[in-house]
Amino acid sequence: MDGETRSEHGTRALDEATSRALRRTARRLDVLGPDRAQDRYRCVHHAVRTLTPTDALVIAYFHEDHVVAPFVIEGDRLEGPDVMDSPPGSVTEWVRDHGRPYVFRQDAGALLGDALPFGDAGEPTRDAVCAPILSPEREVLGVLAAHSLRPRVYTDDHVRVVEALAVMLGREGHDASDPRDTELHRAFPELAPDPRDLVDQLHDLTALVGRARTGLEGLDGLVEGEVAERVREAAGICERVEGRLATLVTEAPPA
Repeated sequence: MDGETRSEHGTRALDEATSRALRRTARRLDVLGPDRAQDRYRCVHHAVRTLTPTDALVIAYFHEDHVVAPFVIEGDRLEGPDVMDSPPGSVTEWVRDHGRPYVFRQDAGALLGDALPFGDAGEPTRDAVCAPILSPEREVLGVLAAHSLRPRVYTDDHVRVVEALAVMLGREGHDASDPRDTELHRAFPELAPDPRDLVDQLHDLTALVGRARTGLEGLDGLVEGEVAERVREAAGICERVEGRLATLVTEAPPA
């Protein structure tokens, strides 16, 4: 695989409501941070359940020849963490080798086999999307797998939603809606800030003020006297503006 992020399901952006929900999810994941893994997984699960017809979700990461699944949920029932084999010919290895989503309809679910990591054997998966969790360097870190008990429910748009959420999981510590991430937004234009969306604009302004504050705080110790006092004062103003903008984001009406 090369280093370019790209979607296997085109570059046509999703509808406005879905795109807005994905951007909100990206920002929520960024706020949660890498030290709140379970909260991040629940955030992704909420987005998947809201935007796609998913009955069960698995978030799994590769560890040598095994797959560690820290988050497995069926309906509203959270299962315990699991460790599974990832042998050649398995769906996880297929995703790892190809670096793109596996969709049930491409082989009528043959790669999934009969051994599901969860669920009642009497209610097997009838449709599924298994998308790679990709690092910014396009290393396949794991798999985000959405399962449905109903056949033929996942459209190309649903596949794209799962694919985008998997990319977000792989960008731990990076806001996928950051306007500077132009390469990602070529593959997923729905993640790019919308100039018509007030919340997008408030969020971007908050990020700019935050970067200005961080830069000013970095000068502490490098300057002295009145200049140092002015720098601290400016950093304090930035912090207050950030707080006010954050409040405005919560009060802003939907776009």
